Amino acid sequence: MDNLLNRFNELEDDEKQTLYNLVHGENNIYVDKNKLVFDNHSEPMDEFEYLQLFNIVSKYYNDNEWELIHCNLSSKFKNTRVVDSQYTRTYNHVKNSPNWNFIPYNIQGLKNKREKVFLFYNGSCGDRAVHRLMSFHYLLDYKILDKILYSMLERPTDITYDYISGYESQFNSGVDWRKHEDFFKDAPFLLDIDLGENTFIDLEKQYITTPANSLDLPLSHIKETYFSLVTESFFFEPHWCEDKSLFDISEKTYKAVLTQPFIIMARPGMLKYLRQKGFDTFDDVFDNSYDEVENDWERFQLIMKEVNRVCNLEQETLHEIYLSCIDRVVFNQEKFFSYKGKI
Repeated sequence: MDNLLNRFNELEDDEKQTLYNLVHGENNIYVDKNKLVFDNHSEPMDEFEYLQLFNIVSKYYNDNEWELIHCNLSSKFKNTRVVDSQYTRTYNHVKNSPNWNFIPYNIQGLKNKREKVFLFYNGSCGDRAVHRLMSFHYLLDYKILDKILYSMLERPTDITYDYISGYESQFNSGVDWRKHEDFFKDAPFLLDIDLGENTFIDLEKQYITTPANSLDLPLSHIKETYFSLVTESFFFEPHWCEDKSLFDISEKTYKAVLTQPFIIMARPGMLKYLRQKGFDTFDDVFDNSYDEVENDWERFQLIMKEVNRVCNLEQETLHEIYLSCIDRVVFNQEKFFSYKGKI
């Protein structure tokens, strides 16, 4: 153990700093089971970043002396262990937070009719998250935003629109993305929250405990909506990612899996990944063919078209569909807990 750490100290200062940056801090480099571990379990790593790390580490260590932990679920890099850290994070919170005491569902208590169709949580809309702003644009154009229980915690800025322009140069949609700019001037859009006697809980002790960063989810929001529309952290091909294979899953998806039928705006293959883990993705409820579409702009349009179709169903039809799905949501809850923290 000491030998591995002593050799690490022999690295050039700039090499050490590069490694610290790649794994987000020197505390994430440690020795475990006779290997030097570079622990980046909470962040996906693309090929360019991996090669930076590999080229430095391989100068000083044999392959059997080190390991990289990270969460790019599509990667097959040498000397790596890929983990679904957001599943573990969500599992630990749901198991221990009193605000999730409604899991497993009491089905009888969820048979009421809903005022809204989709639950649609959004935080930032900048950089990699411009698909959230674009989604609002389409919901406004479709005139269905009144059927959505939505939030947006940050107001779009000029930089946000600059990022959209960068993507626009690739897909040439011809859309005026500033058309609804006046609507966004009223952001942030916050939702009323009722947690009974409890408050939002941050079991990880990493943040100031607010609704924006807690893993809690109000049952009242579930009772007001039939389905979840999830905007994942990554949707568009990351502009900084040379191999274009970056793929990870966040707590946003797992919170939806635990609570409602869902549509997920993410990188292609998200639903395929969930199916491989045994979850029901409600392929007979939604047109989930979007999950197989590699072209980001085409995938985005398919998703929004499906959201529009569902929102325009009669309430009786929506209610019947939801009632037919409750047992399947409970199945997903049971599957989620069956992995016991490690998927």
